[in-house]
Amino acid sequence: MYWTLLFLLGLPVSLSATTNNLQLVAKFEGASLFTTVVGTGEKSLNVIRLHGSFHQMGRQYGGLLGAQMQEFYHAAVYDFLIGVKGYSYNYILQLTEWYYLYQPQHARDFITGMAETSGMTLEEQKITASLQNLVYFSLGCSSLMAWSDYTGGGPLVIGRNFDTPVGPFRSYAKYLNVVVYNPVGSGNSLAEVNYVGCVGFHTGMNKYGIYMDYHNGRMSDPALINRTLGEYLMFSYLLNYSSLDRIDQEFNNTLPEVGAIINVADKTKGYVYEWGTWATKRRVVDPSYGLLVSTNHFVDPTWGGDILWVYPGATSWYTIERRANLLARGEQFKGLLSVSWVKYIFDRTFWDSTNPGPTFPDDSNGVTIIQVVAVPANLELWVKARGYSEWQGINLRPLFFGDITPATSLLLTN
Repeated sequence: MYWTLLFLLGLPVSLSATTNNLQLVAKFEGASLFTTVVGTGEKSLNVIRLHGSFHQMGRQYGGLLGAQMQEFYHAAVYDFLIGVKGYSYNYILQLTEWYYLYQPQHARDFITGMAETSGMTLEEQKITASLQNLVYFSLGCSSLMAWSDYTGGGPLVIGRNFDTPVGPFRSYAKYLNVVVYNPVGSGNSLAEVNYVGCVGFHTGMNKYGIYMDYHNGRMSDPALINRTLGEYLMFSYLLNYSSLDRIDQEFNNTLPEVGAIINVADKTKGYVYEWGTWATKRRVVDPSYGLLVSTNHFVDPTWGGDILWVYPGATSWYTIERRANLLARGEQFKGLLSVSWVKYIFDRTFWDSTNPGPTFPDDSNGVTIIQVVAVPANLELWVKARGYSEWQGINLRPLFFGDITPATSLLLTN
């Protein structure tokens, strides 16, 4: 009777049972909060499954993760942005309102919903939603997509790193979540990897197995133009479209606010969009070749002399070295590239003496904070908060389609 009353009142219900290989932590207004059980305690990552309109999903998110959002907000805003960076609160609010101006309506609905249940004001919730942009300026990212002969006939597999300058970022790892959105009547189910309360997209996949990730491309195009941010557009593409052909139209018809490099793949092939503020180039390879690599500079030869020169070494965030290492490892392990081998490659730093990879060593000028491996054909997502958690695999299919039974495996163990 007590638990029934809590459900009827819409209050968060704390649970303590292992369900489908994830630890079910709480339910709220039809949503479920899980934590992974590879590793122990706080070294696990949250997985939250939402369902409804974006306003309803925002309420669910706020009700389940409000305490964690408040903690993240105070750590990022008061301890770092104000305490370390020296920003004033009014300046933070001014930047936030600029980001909010360009957020699509579904993001605004989600923010409003979170503020209704999280214990935070709408102003605080808007700031939290923009913390990825306020705090997590991307220093550099790396990505490898492999299929065809490179996977030995196995499914297409993608690996990616998200890197930042040295700072407090490792201490925020406990705020990293896998969020599964199941909108009703307003788009595709999709999952993203992000920090609690943030609405800017950088890594994710929809129920059709369309995968995207975002890289900083400012080294080749440093312009900044008042347009909708690329990470908001990407979320909308995954939400609204079910094929690479349709998404390709959007990348060619819409330009971002700042130069970016976007990796896009489905079950059988991948593209790299060098998404400039004045033009877009789509890098492709012959389908039978099956290896695409990107870091943080445009490399399509048809740019000609329009892009900036990129230098080796720290001046250019080792983007040349990271790309060269990924290409070398792709050729070295041709025919073997699977989840296990891609995880191995992305666990290698670019200073390793044996099989150097794309990852920033801890004693360099950057820090690799998030690592992801995805298999679109299987709706499979592996996430690692480097320096915090080990690789933890999520089976997205039942979280998208709702076919969860006691025998369903949500946590991958490869």
